[in-house]
Amino acid sequence: MDNIKALKNSLTITFLLVAIGMSSCVNKVSIPDDVRPTLVIDLQMLRGSDNILAKVHTTNNLNGSYPIEKPGDVFIQVQDVNSDNFIDFIYNEETKVYDYIGSETFLIPNKQLRLKAEIYGSDIPKIRAFSTVPKWNEIVDTELVSSRIYKDSEGLEFWQGTIKFNFENLNTNESLFYQLKLNEKLQTKSIENEEVVYTSILPDATPFTIVSVTSGQFAVKELVNEEGLWIDLDKMDDEFFEIEIRSNYPIELENQTSDNLFSEVVSITEDHYNYYLGLNNIETSSNSLFSEQGLYRTNIEKGFGIFSTCVTKNVEINLTQ
Repeated sequence: MDNIKALKNSLTITFLLVAIGMSSCVNKVSIPDDVRPTLVIDLQMLRGSDNILAKVHTTNNLNGSYPIEKPGDVFIQVQDVNSDNFIDFIYNEETKVYDYIGSETFLIPNKQLRLKAEIYGSDIPKIRAFSTVPKWNEIVDTELVSSRIYKDSEGLEFWQGTIKFNFENLNTNESLFYQLKLNEKLQTKSIENEEVVYTSILPDATPFTIVSVTSGQFAVKELVNEEGLWIDLDKMDDEFFEIEIRSNYPIELENQTSDNLFSEVVSITEDHYNYYLGLNNIETSSNSLFSEQGLYRTNIEKGFGIFSTCVTKNVEINLTQ
């Protein structure tokens, strides 16, 4: 138990990583007591991101992390397994991380990528990892099951509703993993020329509050300190799940509405899902006798951390249709 607490503290304080990765090669590992120094890397490649970062340090047992003495000597490269294309990550003196600024053309769904990293002139083992860029996942059918007005302790009223996400018509035998972010905008609704018109009072989208997952809890999880819902479609028994969400905008405007979900559908790999699930279980296992034991998960060969890829798309869902 002391080891688990030490891991929790170390991960929380020194290198809570940023994430996205691939399939069944994710390993659950306990903390090694005393081994030779090892590279730890966090490289999560999101298609559409303006700046992709790699964080790297060394450690000998995950209970401590150590900066690399000469960061410029670290070689980090991601290669297309089936072609000669590659990208190099270069150390940025100002931000103290390794970055790559490029186009989206490298992260193509179904492309298999290989990470290679080493410290030149060092005895620390070279590391490698693989990730296959996922396809764009779909949200097939969405239904507003019920809605009501929620009144808080100060007497303010908020819209609250139960939403059903149905995957019955997805027609796939693949294992699919999602991070689903559900956002709202402060909007009003009017009828003009017999057509419904929505007006955004504020341009930015903000997250709905997820009150609860009311069905499909084995497949749909909320993770500590992470946004949205994390979904493993293989664990969905009934091909649908239901959640209850609440607006964060008190009902103060005439014709104010919460008809629209501004969702972000992030397609993630199994590695990415399992990595964050492991961090979540580490965070929660010490507080409950019934939680899954918290074990650190990694897909890095001869090292630790995560190498993952993901793609994302924005989907606007109108709950009245």
